[in-house]
Amino acid sequence: MSDPIIVGADGSVPSERAVAFAADEAARYERALTVVHAVEKWPFDIPARHRPRRGEVADARGRPGAGRTPSASPAPGSRR
Repeated sequence: MSDPIIVGADGSVPSERAVAFAADEAARYERALTVVHAVEKWPFDIPARHRPRRGEVADARGRPGAGRTPSASPAPGSRR
């Protein structure tokens, strides 16, 4: 059995062309095609898809619910 053709993809136009070329080569030579996609580790200390609930405020470190809601109390020196 032949080794597979392996191609990397990152969603860019050049990588789409590379995947198309690799697919053609795999079909032409009757070889398996493996498409590899890698992503960087999420650099933040919060879930990538977290959305605060209505009225919820995150603290400075991005932790949901740790801050105050805007209506909880006025800022020092402000009038309501």
